Amino acid sequence: MDGIYFKNQESLNFKLLVASAIVTMIAAIVLFLNEAPSYLSLTAASLSVILFAFTSLDNFVYNNVVNYDSRSVTGKLLGRRTFGFLFEQVQETVLSDKGLLIRVQGQDVITLSRKRYKEKSLQEFYNLINKNK
Repeated sequence: MDGIYFKNQESLNFKLLVASAIVTMIAAIVLFLNEAPSYLSLTAASLSVILFAFTSLDNFVYNNVVNYDSRSVTGKLLGRRTFGFLFEQVQETVLSDKGLLIRVQGQDVITLSRKRYKEKSLQEFYNLINKNK
């Protein structure tokens, strides 16, 4: 059984990482346009790319990742296609003995089996959706 890794894109760490990546990219552009030594602009650009890569590293490290903020969810679960929806589009969530069922307006029903995912992960996903609905 696999667990699901939940990543809050409104956390302070995530926002600081993205802001740092943007600032270093702007610095790389300014250094390049001001004809500073090329190693400075290349270093700043490389650092920016590395920082942006860290924001999505979890998608490569974990098999099951759910990214969320206050308005929406995007999930990449092993053996399933990537899905995403706004919380306001959720019509129904049911946590039963078989697993988690999510009905989203205009999409196929999303079913997550208890056989594949840990109980705690399904409960956390269920709570996340119902809290933000």
